[in-house]
Amino acid sequence: QMFGAVAKSYFAEKIGADPAECLVVGNDTRDDMVALLKGMQGYLITDYLIDRDGSLEKYPHGTYEEFVAMVENLPDIR
Repeated sequence: QMFGAVAKSYFAEKIGADPAECLVVGNDTRDDMVALLKGMQGYLITDYLIDRDGSLEKYPHGTYEEFVAMVENLPDIR
């Protein structure tokens, strides 16, 4: 599990991004949300959810369509 967090933060660091400004989007409560241990934010897509430990409610989540709507409503930071 920790390897997944290290790998995800590695890529953030390679592009010079602060992990706290990165969003990991996935469908696995264990393998994807482990990135939160490295300071990243997370969002779970529930369409094909893998929730081995019943921890879904701990994370921001929704369907793919809900995620797209959320992203479309983010403020423009350019």
